[in-house]
Amino acid sequence: MTAVLDKLESIISKRGGNAEAEAAVEAARTAVSTAQSAVSAQAGKDYGVTVSTESTVKNNAKSARNSLHTDLKATHDLVVAARQAVAKAISTTRSELGGKEATGSATQ
Repeated sequence: MTAVLDKLESIISKRGGNAEAEAAVEAARTAVSTAQSAVSAQAGKDYGVTVSTESTVKNNAKSARNSLHTDLKATHDLVVAARQAVAKAISTTRSELGGKEATGSATQ
């Protein structure tokens, strides 16, 4: 995602700059950075099951699973928001600057 944003910034600067497109790219960079931080934090978490007695194994495992699910859902939502912010930056750049070059789909 950051490579796409780098390319968009390059295109914007080549075309003389545009405040709206630059703001959209910056917002997307912030969203991507937030998502990357969340993914890194999630990767460092441990969801081991601590069993105190045999009768509580099911509840202990369920609690760990629910905690994992909640954390993964929150991280997923941040990644989706980052993707949407990048898509919005592409769309804004395209509408502000026009043409195929603004989306990176020009033939080379």
